[in-house]
Amino acid sequence: MSNSTALNIVREEHAPAPNKLVTALSPQDKATIMSLCMPKNANDSELALYLYRCKEQGFDPLSGELVLQKRHNSDGTVALNFITTRDALLKKAEQNPNYNGINSGVVKEGDFFEVDTEKSIVKHKFGTNRKKIIAAWAIVYHKSRLPVIAVVDFDEYFYALSKSPVWQKMPSAMIQKVAEVAALRRQFPILGLGVYTAEEMQMEESEAPQDNPKQQTEGAKVDPKRRENNIISVVEGEVIEVGSTHEKEAPIAEEQPACESSPEPENKVEDVQAVQENPVQAVQEQNSETEKGVFQLLELHVGKSGIGTPFARIVCQEPGIKTQKPIILLAKGEEGIVEAAQLKEGCRFKADITEEMGYLMVQKITVL
Repeated sequence: MSNSTALNIVREEHAPAPNKLVTALSPQDKATIMSLCMPKNANDSELALYLYRCKEQGFDPLSGELVLQKRHNSDGTVALNFITTRDALLKKAEQNPNYNGINSGVVKEGDFFEVDTEKSIVKHKFGTNRKKIIAAWAIVYHKSRLPVIAVVDFDEYFYALSKSPVWQKMPSAMIQKVAEVAALRRQFPILGLGVYTAEEMQMEESEAPQDNPKQQTEGAKVDPKRRENNIISVVEGEVIEVGSTHEKEAPIAEEQPACESSPEPENKVEDVQAVQENPVQAVQEQNSETEKGVFQLLELHVGKSGIGTPFARIVCQEPGIKTQKPIILLAKGEEGIVEAAQLKEGCRFKADITEEMGYLMVQKITVL
């Protein structure tokens, strides 16, 4: 996505009138989209919403890159989810002029795997006797800032998704795709906003770990509490913390930085992919050199989660720091939407934030 600071408010109710969207389709195109990309018995209003989202996100509605799924909740409400694929998100990233390539791999017991986030380096060498899957990693390069690496634990996903035939048949390929999606989203935070891969949606909906075959879960694990700031080695099933730094930042499962071949940017900025134990403290520490707790709005997105909860995604930065990666704050529920609605393009604001499951949640906003 562009680094423009233009305000971008996404509201489903702003979609053009259904008749204008739907009637613009030829009967053949409409039939193709309804059969390929829409839920059974979808109506024209839902088709219009789908076409609007495709246009908004840059997806070709006839390609199958985006699919609309409908789910009936136990409380009688209906949730509409937009599902995409790794390939579609990669295609969108490649359209960004700052995109500079991607690399990824699957770590197995017996491999040598080391991540040094301070230097933005990943070293991965296959062992001579590779065994069970431990994790997958991906690195996405950017032309003007540090590369970003995501590392995802295999067991964490396989527990939740093991009932899927494709995960049973091709577990290595699937966990590698998960890592690639995570790295793409963190290098380009607005990529596919409001759109999820099937794995992301299933993980969100998963309330408890699934039973999984013993042969896939024995052996070494990457501790979810390991932080991206650490140098981590995985040798013969053992996770070894080699060293650590003190700079920490944003959330999500287990992610780490780049590869040996990563280009060294002229101005090395803080690696915003670092997973932290306390993301609130990290943001406050970043603010300490300027005005504590003060942010400047870049973009505001309003939507609903897969289970129908309204939320606002506030993309912001610290005033006066142009090279940093945007900070993502979340406000959920109707009260959160009201708080976020105060924000205008480019405005400065103070936010009371707390950490929930690794995300920065806004409790109160004061416009300055």
